[in-house]
This record gives sequence, structure tokens and C-alpha cells, in this order.
Amino acid sequence: MELQRYWAVIWKWLWLIVIGIVVAGGISYIISWGMAPVYQATATIVVRETADPILSYEYSQSDVATHAQLIKKQSVMEEVINRLALPYSAAELEGKISTSTNANNNAGTPLIKVSAKDTDPLLAQQIADTTAAVYIEQHYEKLQADAEASLSLIQSDINQTSAQIDVLELRKNTVGLTPEEEDELAALKDNLQQLKSLRTRWNSQLAQALAAGGISLSEPASLPTSPVSPKTTLNVVLACILGLVVTTGGVFLNEYLDRSVKTAEDISKLTGLSVLGAVARFKTIEGKEE
Repeated sequence: MELQRYWAVIWKWLWLIVIGIVVAGGISYIISWGMAPVYQATATIVVRETADPILSYEYSQSDVATHAQLIKKQSVMEEVINRLALPYSAAELEGKISTSTNANNNAGTPLIKVSAKDTDPLLAQQIADTTAAVYIEQHYEKLQADAEASLSLIQSDINQTSAQIDVLELRKNTVGLTPEEEDELAALKDNLQQLKSLRTRWNSQLAQALAAGGISLSEPASLPTSPVSPKTTLNVVLACILGLVVTTGGVFLNEYLDRSVKTAEDISKLTGLSVLGAVARFKTIEGKEE
């Protein structure tokens, strides 16, 4: 019986419900149609996690998630703006760029997706590719600087060891050395040879060391052909559902608040008495209701 009453209410106000759905969907369509389309382009960076070929080279390999965060750092954004002559601030450009990784799904080679959104599809492609390229360049510049700093430390150790050897050699040629000093001199010479050997390896394998722990562009961004927003169809569907819910809810709320007596069933509910009869309205021959 309750279902029949619900259906009766819906049927009574069906015209209003339909209007609510149409109005909500129409407004959503007009708003979506008036919005500028936004395109998204995505470039892919591959992260190589191979072993370091130089023994004393302490390469601080950032994990994939850290790389993804550093891509949007201010120095990268500013360089992209300069190269493309963009009318954006660093913060505005950062808002147009997003990154994602496959680090959590064990998908093999670590990848970073660099996505850029813009109302101009060509500019979205250029931003994605340039952002990836700038980050890779800055990453290698940092690796080069770290490598040169380590090589400088090796050279400093060589100079210091050579100076110690010179002092002992001078003493040996003048006053002589004790057995302990002879052992120290031999150890210093051996250490010097190892340092020079290490320096040679650094000079010959530096490029290999940089490549071993580096990142590179795996796939450049392609020119997007369809916008990612606004999603007109989805927006209209959601708006129609919202219109249905709101108007239907309003209809039932109105019926709930309406305390007027309209039917025999209403009388029975209010008085608890049975209805024995009812007087129907009918029209006379002249068409007047009595």
C-alpha cells in the first residue's frame, strides 16, 4: 500500500520532476559548453637503478617518488618558463603539471609520467616535453657536480699523501728513518698508488658512472587530440541525477508537510474511523458542477 502511495505522489508531480531533470541537465550542458577545453599531454621518464661502477663513488640515487616530486621544483619551473616564454609564474606552471609513478605496482623498470594541461594542445605537449628535458639536464648537472666533488677529494688525498711521503723521504736522506717510519713510508707509498689508480678509474669511467644511475626520456609527449575537460556528457548525467534527487525529495517533503485532507484514506488516518460513504461530484447537463 505504501508503494502505491509513493507512486501516486510521483505520478502526481511527475511533470515537476521531469522539469527539474531537464533544467539541471540543460544548465550543466550550457556551463560545460561555455568552458574552454583543456588538453593533457604526457611525457615518460625512465629511471635506471644499476650498480655504481666506481667503488668510492657515493651516488645518492633518489627513489622514483622523490624524482617525481623534484620535477616540479622551482628551478625547473623557472627554466621551462624561460625556454617557452610562458606567461605564467612558477606557481601557476606547477599547478598545470602533475606527475605519477609505477613504483608501487612492481611493473619492472621504474617510470615517471610527467603530464601537463593547457587550453592549447600544442603548448601542453611542449610543457610536458620541456619539463622532462629540463629536469633530466639539471639532474645530470648535479650528478656531474657530485662526481667532480668526489674526484676533488681524491686529488686532495693524493696531495696530502705525497706531502707526507716527501717529508719522510727528506728525513731518510738526511738523518735516516726508524723501522716504524720505514713501515709508515712504505704504507704511504702503497696508499698513494691506490689513490692514483682510483683517480685513473674515475677519469676513465666517469661517463659510465653517470649513465649507471641516471634518468632519461623514455617517450616524448604526443599531441593531444581530444580534451580531458570539461567532460560534458558526464557533467550532464550527474546534473540530471542531482535534479532528479532534488526535485523528488522536494516533492515528498511537500507532501509530508501538507496536512490538508483530500481523500477518504486521509480521513481514516486522522480519525481512526471507517468511511461509510462519499458524495461524488458530477456535472449537470448545462455543464455546471454540483
